Amino acid sequence: MIRPDPDMPLFGIGVIAKLLGLHEQTLRLYERKGLVEPRRASRQMRLYSQHDLERLEYVCFLTHEMGVTAQGVRLLLERVSDPAGELQRLEKEFGREGAPKKRGRKPARPSRENGKRGRTGNAGQRVLRLKERSRKPGTK
Repeated sequence: MIRPDPDMPLFGIGVIAKLLGLHEQTLRLYERKGLVEPRRASRQMRLYSQHDLERLEYVCFLTHEMGVTAQGVRLLLERVSDPAGELQRLEKEFGREGAPKKRGRKPARPSRENGKRGRTGNAGQRVLRLKERSRKPGTK
């Protein structure tokens, strides 16, 4: 059986995105942040190797399952020589279910009384008013 070199770039960005369950823009973001360095077949086509795939699996586990920031992931990647082995160790230690969940976004603040917009802006104010009206029978 022929086994390709693990450093040989074989996979396009679409294939890697499907394998990892990510959007292609997420992979481009990881590249901009220095978390992965795919090779280029031409100026525009990114190609990923098996090692890149293993590194991205480790990055995804750290960011999505453990809630580590991109800067923290970069620091960890500098200290880990075998991302695939480290991922197996972490999954064994924490398990996919036992890891802390990714922190969600903060809820939007309601608009302030003095007319300044909060995070919700005018659209958020309209939604809040509609919700209040739907709770009170007989109001417009």
